[in-house]
Parts: sequence; C-alpha cells; structure tokens
Amino acid sequence: MATALATVCLFGCRGKADGTQREIKLVIVEAAGEDPAGDDRRLYAAVVKPRIEAVQSFRVAGRIAARLADVGDRVRAGQVLAKLDATDWALNAQALRGQLASAVAQRDSARADLARYDDLTAQKLMSPAELDRQQHAVNAANAQVSALTAAARAAHNKLGYSQLRADADGVVTQVIAEPGQVVSEGAPVVAVARTAEREVEFSVPEQNRGDLRIGQPVQIAVSWAPDTWMEGRVRWIAPAADQATRAFQVRASLNAPPATLGFGVTATVRILKEGASGRITLPIAAVFEHNSSGAVWILELTSGTLRLSPVTVSGLEGNRYVIAAGVKPGDLVVTAGVHRLTASDRVAPYAGGERATALAVNH
Repeated sequence: MATALATVCLFGCRGKADGTQREIKLVIVEAAGEDPAGDDRRLYAAVVKPRIEAVQSFRVAGRIAARLADVGDRVRAGQVLAKLDATDWALNAQALRGQLASAVAQRDSARADLARYDDLTAQKLMSPAELDRQQHAVNAANAQVSALTAAARAAHNKLGYSQLRADADGVVTQVIAEPGQVVSEGAPVVAVARTAEREVEFSVPEQNRGDLRIGQPVQIAVSWAPDTWMEGRVRWIAPAADQATRAFQVRASLNAPPATLGFGVTATVRILKEGASGRITLPIAAVFEHNSSGAVWILELTSGTLRLSPVTVSGLEGNRYVIAAGVKPGDLVVTAGVHRLTASDRVAPYAGGERATALAVNH
C-alpha cells in the first residue's frame, strides 16, 4: 500500500468499561515487500525485433525478371523470392553439356585405341613408344572430361542461382530491388527477418549499466498485453555507450514468444536488480529510535493494536531504508506519525471514506 499523507488522523472514540473514552487512531501503513521504487526505476521501453535479419542477394549478375515476395509476406525456407532473366545462363549450361558429351566420346575412343595398342604391343606389332603416346592421350582425355564436368556443374549451379530463395523461415521486411533492374552479384534485393528467434531491444542509462550481465533473467510485456509478463534473458550488451544519448543498447531474447508476436511491437522490459529478491525497504519516516536502535510500529489488523518491532537497517536508497531484519514481507508498517503512537493505542489503517469508517468502528 503506497504511503499517503504523513499524518495520523483521529477518527472517533468508543466507550470503555469505566466510562472513559478511548480514541481509535487512523494510521498510514505500507505493506512491506520488495522495493517498488527500485522496480519502477528498472522499467524500460523496448521494441520487438528479430535476432537475425539477413539481406538476400543473387549470387550471379543479371536483370531481375520477377519479384515474388513483398514487404510483410511470410516466407518458408527455399521459397523463391525473385528471379533473374536466366536465358544466357541456360545457354551457357547447354553449351557446356555439349562440350562435355564430345569430350566423353573422345575419351572413350582413346580408351578403345589404347586397348588395341596394348594387344598389338604384346604381339610385337607396335613399339612401346606408340603405346605410351596413346596412354598419354587417354590421360589427357580423362582430364578434359573432368574439367568439363566441373564446368557443367558450375553452369548448372549458376542457372539455379538465377532464382533467389529464402534461406530460412521468416518475414520480408524490406524490398530493395525491383523487376527490370540490372543487379550485380551480391547486390541486396530483399531483407528477410527470421521468425525462429525474437528478442527485444532497449536502452539502459549508464548509471544502471552495472545492474546488467549477459544471461540475466528479465521480464517482458508487450503493449497489447501489458499485464502478461514473458520470461527472457539478456543476450547482448553494447560494449560502449551511444555518443549522443550516453545509454547502452541491450538485447534480450524471449524464451517462448507467442507465434502472433510481430516485429516492431512496443514492449516493456522489467529488470530486477540481482540480489533484490525478498529485500524490504521502508520510508525513512517509518523508522524511529528506540533503546538506541531502530524500530517500527507494525499494525496487527485483526486486533487493531500496534506491535513494536526492532529493525536492522543495512543501507539507504534515496528516501528509503533497506531493512535487513525485523520486518517480514506483508507486515503492515506504520509510515507516518510514529512518534505519537504507543503500544496501548487502538488503531485502524487509513483508507479514506467509508472504508476507513468501517475499519475504525469494527475495532
């Protein structure tokens, strides 16, 4: 419960057995728990982005004959995104296939001649030198076939490269070249963001950079579901602050993003300072000195009485004490007017209006 006005209000009174009046005081309380201010200071605006966004390019040069994908289209791995005019590549592949067929025929003829020369040499009808020359001719024919086989395969591959295919499942995020345009080898044509991995990008002020580390858990809520927090982890932290903003760019991956989560969606990232789990902080006004040590008043809601609890203060953050011992999460701690209270006071939590009246009367 957030601390309101720093006052202790007198609500009313009830008669006691001896006829005297005993006042019921309304007090400002706060439920002890994790530091809400610290949590707020670590909320950052973010944008959902793909982890990998690759620019797709043709591996050969040519004129774009057709583009088959537009911005926003979902594509599958291997899907054709664009095509080049492949006439020249097809003719080149056809020519090489013809040359390869001719080379194979010459090689087979040379091998047949070598077999006949071998028989004639064995019959002493041909000199060994002629046999060696024929063997060299066969070796040359084999080499020619190997070279043309590789060239024909390369030409076939280049013919296939005239079709630009998506290298992974994703979404087209940018179109750079249009049909009719002549592009060189490696020139960007379309950009595809992979949908397999999504993450959020946000900026962290330099004073909070020390709170982050690679692999640290974070919570992420998108704009259309602000109360639903998804789990993620810090994947990357910029090694240097931005020169203009002096903030560090951070990327956090989503553990199990929903399939409907689109790129460019705004989100909120919540980062809790490590070691803050279970930490309790209280306003400075809630702690007072008692017997040379710190103490607080804890409201026992069922009985409407106060309990004095000694506390150990381990530090100060802004206008709040960090409490190391003496208060449990959920305890209702009085945060205003503590010096005017005693253990014998009857109290009720100040809630305003009819709620305050009901609480006070029931006590």
